[in-house]
Amino acid sequence: RAAFSYYNSTSISKNELKVRYATEELENEDESQPIPEPSDCPCSYATVTEDGRVEVLKSLEKQCIHVILDENGGNESAAVDIFLDFVSPEEESRLLDELAGRDGPWSSSALSRRVQHYGHTFNYRTLMLDYSKNTPPLPESCVDLAHRISTTYPNPNPGEGPGEVVLDQLTLNEYLPGQGIAAHTDTKSCFGPSIFILSLGSAVVMRLALDEDKTRQVLLPARSLLALRGAARSQWTHGISSRKMDKVGGRLLARGRRVSLTFRQALRPGPIPPECLRSGRLEQDHVIQVYDAIAVHWNHTRGLRKVYWQRVKSFIEALPPGSVLADVGERALLA
Repeated sequence: RAAFSYYNSTSISKNELKVRYATEELENEDESQPIPEPSDCPCSYATVTEDGRVEVLKSLEKQCIHVILDENGGNESAAVDIFLDFVSPEEESRLLDELAGRDGPWSSSALSRRVQHYGHTFNYRTLMLDYSKNTPPLPESCVDLAHRISTTYPNPNPGEGPGEVVLDQLTLNEYLPGQGIAAHTDTKSCFGPSIFILSLGSAVVMRLALDEDKTRQVLLPARSLLALRGAARSQWTHGISSRKMDKVGGRLLARGRRVSLTFRQALRPGPIPPECLRSGRLEQDHVIQVYDAIAVHWNHTRGLRKVYWQRVKSFIEALPPGSVLADVGERALLA
């Protein structure tokens, strides 16, 4: 009921809800199933050598590649930026040693891959930030890195104020060969309008999709920074297929251990918008009006005759004296 009301009172699409609630199931899909042959990913800024290495074109080193996904992606064209060699090989090695050691503070709860969180912990069951959980701040090396990213990509929404985007949430993901992540969009209600993904250790092909007909594959070389903003962040999903090899420019590319650093702006919780407390038409007709119709008989049929919900009665009676209970149902909110 709560999810139905939330869907009817927000701009979340049915497809996004399907993606959200399918995420956990897809991430734990049976690895014994045959993995389909990877489709070819065309790439204009890098090649795969005969010995299976990704080689960025010399003329494009340390350049920002603007990849258009769709000229008519909703109200705006969708595109991503891939900043090649955003960190040097020496920086990559240092970051991997400092943050991503195999015995580091990894967590693998409910996921097939290992993760670390800084700033705020992301809850993969609720798909929201856990603001109450004690989470370490960004490591010093990542504070400097976040500053570099935010100065390279300032606030895309001038109406929200000029200057840098405050990137105060960081998630590390470790992907071993054969591991991936289901197609998803990062939760809009707790993350800002820009998502930045730094790839370390190994290249990978990422799939972006608006729907079943509009998809695009992009190669993310090691040390590259992917910037998802605008329609590419809010309307398109991004994901990585669970396989051990990709195909780029007609050549197979074996995956190695890849560690991604995802930088985001954490949105602080605030007052609930009034429209979120309004019911949808279906709930008004088939839930609220029904309760309103029977409410006048409630005291007679249940109160005076002492007819209770036994499990609710047992729960309340088990609480210690002086306990405070709150009815947070929708009728209570609207009363």
